[in-house]
This record gives sequence, C-alpha cells and structure tokens, in this order.
Amino acid sequence: MNQTTRHKLFEPFTFAKGVALRNRVVMAPMTTWAGNADGTVSDEELAYYRSRVNGVGLVITGCAHVLPNGMGFTHEFAAFDDTFISSLRRLAEAAKSGGAPAVLQIFHAGNKAVPGLVPGGDVVSASAITTDAGPFSPAVTPRMLVHDVVLPHVTLLPAASPRMLLVTSLMSRWTACRRHVCVGSYMVPP
Repeated sequence: MNQTTRHKLFEPFTFAKGVALRNRVVMAPMTTWAGNADGTVSDEELAYYRSRVNGVGLVITGCAHVLPNGMGFTHEFAAFDDTFISSLRRLAEAAKSGGAPAVLQIFHAGNKAVPGLVPGGDVVSASAITTDAGPFSPAVTPRMLVHDVVLPHVTLLPAASPRMLLVTSLMSRWTACRRHVCVGSYMVPP
C-alpha cells in the first residue's frame, strides 16, 4: 500500500441503526479479574479502560453476568440488578472517555459457571451433560434448563437492559433480539 492510500481500518463506519464509529479499530473485551468481590467495577478496572480507549472506534467491555447464577470467574462485574447501576455508570464513563461508543459485553457462564461463586452452587445449562474440568471451573453436571425454568430467566434479562444501555450506544445481543430471546439452545418469544 502506498502512503497516500487510506486503509479502510481507519475510515469511519456507520451501523444500520445509525451508530457512527470514527474508525474500525475496536478495543476487544478483556477479562482482567480486576472487579470488586461484590460485583461492582473497581477503580483499577476504570483506570484500565481510561488508559486504553483513546483513538479507537468502539470499546467492548469485559463481560458482566446478567443473572446471579451466571458468574464464570472471580472478580467479574455484574449487571443482574439495579444495585449495579452506579458501578456500571462509572464503567460507561471510563469506557467512553476516549470519545468512542462502548458496548457492555453481557453473558451467562452456563455450564462453565463456578459452583462456588453461584447461589447454592446451582449451575444451569442447555443440557445436563457433564463438563470437563477447565482452568476456572471443576467438572460439573449442570441442571438442564427446561421450558419452565427458561421462562423466568428470560423475564429477568430485559430488566437488565436499562443497566446495559448506560454503557452502550449499540444494542446488545439480548436487547437487539426483538422477536426472540436466546437462552442456551432455546428460542423463546418475549
């Protein structure tokens, strides 16, 4: 490439819903294990974002679990109830401090949840197949999410949306799914 050619990586991009990025450089989500033990975002985590967000077109945060039994590792931040709004607002301010839109990565660890970190050790997943032990969790046979169990989870996810929208200018996977909400292998109408 000659020096007068501008590479597409550095060109602006606009999503169909109108969110504009100044370039196509994305700060990838990273697990830092720097959150507070109570699920709030730590000062160390905020400093991490502030030091890395300048010049990028989009910031994707580390993951936040959307249900109490979805925690996959220690010092992970949470988004499962309104007690986390203040913490997530601070995260949003830090993630957007470089001028780019930010997305809160949300998740549920499913069969990779750590039994010692979730209420009652209740690990749930799309099936009751025993997992292999991993670097963060032991081998476990999760409780299978059947239809009657999935529906209460689905009703909790939209409640997290206002907390997520504090951080993101883009719609998350869960809030963008207007016709269906995806939980494990289920597609459940809202």
